[in-house]
Amino acid sequence: MNRDEISIRAEGAELFVQSYLMLHFGIIVSQASRCMPGYDLIAHNFNKPKDCKISVKYRSATNSDGFNFSDSPNKKDFDIFIGILGNLGKIGKIGSNKEIQAEDLKVYILSFDQVKNRLKLKSKNSKTQILRINTLENTDIGSWSKILKFLGYDF
Repeated sequence: MNRDEISIRAEGAELFVQSYLMLHFGIIVSQASRCMPGYDLIAHNFNKPKDCKISVKYRSATNSDGFNFSDSPNKKDFDIFIGILGNLGKIGKIGSNKEIQAEDLKVYILSFDQVKNRLKLKSKNSKTQILRINTLENTDIGSWSKILKFLGYDF
């Protein structure tokens, strides 16, 4: 997959999260400035007032090892992490199935503390940390209520 495709899919993941929160829960969500290093979206509860900074990462391959983080998770620069695992084939080879449905996506939703507790150094000499997909649980899939609770919504 070339750089343009990767950028398009990453932006699409952000728009997917933004749309899902707005359509299903009626939450106002705005895009953060591209200069913000740790988060991509801001969900708002204007009744409290309370905001939730959301980091979104996308991987297209079903056999991806995980989601990479620079050293930024050492400081709390997001409240909720949403990792989206696509179903476009294996690393280095896109499948021929172009009929992928939204249900085919795995959406992992974790709090900052859950991410921080599961991060490991990618390699011995690297500052990059990785949240390995095999450490994610079924309870992390589609847990949109974490965002609602963080914002102080009663449901």
